[in-house]
Amino acid sequence: MNFWLLTLIFINLLLITFIIFNWVLRTKITQEDQRLTKGLQLLQNKISILQDLSDKSDEQVRRWVHLIEQKSSDVQAQLNFSDEKIIQMESVLSKALDVSKIFYDQVPHAEIMERQKTSKYVQAAQLANQGFTADQISQKIDMNAAEIEMIIRLNKEQLQFSEENLPAWIETMTTQANSITMTGQSDMSNHRQEIADFSQQLKKMNQMVSATAFDSQMPDLSGMQNITQKFNDSVARTTAAIPQTFVNDSQVSRTTTSQMVNSMEAGSGEKQVRPFEFRRITAYKN
Repeated sequence: MNFWLLTLIFINLLLITFIIFNWVLRTKITQEDQRLTKGLQLLQNKISILQDLSDKSDEQVRRWVHLIEQKSSDVQAQLNFSDEKIIQMESVLSKALDVSKIFYDQVPHAEIMERQKTSKYVQAAQLANQGFTADQISQKIDMNAAEIEMIIRLNKEQLQFSEENLPAWIETMTTQANSITMTGQSDMSNHRQEIADFSQQLKKMNQMVSATAFDSQMPDLSGMQNITQKFNDSVARTTAAIPQTFVNDSQVSRTTTSQMVNSMEAGSGEKQVRPFEFRRITAYKN
């Protein structure tokens, strides 16, 4: 009877432990399941956020690509337009060159030389009438001195021809010659001005170098003075805070002499130990 009772109790205990173990396992599984579900939810939320960001970035990239394509198409159109303009200009220049070649071929070379000589004479006569000397005219026009003297004698007071009746080609040639001479003179004047400016700059640089070659800048000692002042103030504060137990020199001399006199009066042959006293160390400030 006792055996069966013990077995029943043991079986009941086993059942109770089994039930408790199963309950504990189920609670742990549910807790872990809740954690897993929360983690999965967070992961899904992050994945959705990343997908939204990727979609937005893709849309932005598409817009930028579209804008770049539009700009590139505009640039290509401008390049094509400029190429067309260049082609038109080249065609116009080629036509002008062809016309000039035809005109040059039709006009004989002797007539061209004669026109150039006539334009020189006309220009020299105009300069002589304006009051230029022979040297000035020879500098501007390549002619002989005798021809220049003859032109000056004939045209100094009054021109021997009428400027209104001159042909158009003479005026064009004279204007071209004048423009060439003016450009040459302007170039020479510009070069001379540049040389003068450069020489002035060199002189200024030499003066500055010579003026500042032996100049020595004085160092700024205000920082050092502030540091020394702070150091002196801190030393003064610390010395005021520390009790002064030193003996003056006069007191030391009086005590030592009195002790020596007393020892001599005593006349004892024993050695006496005298107390050592520190003297004050005085620091003299500048």
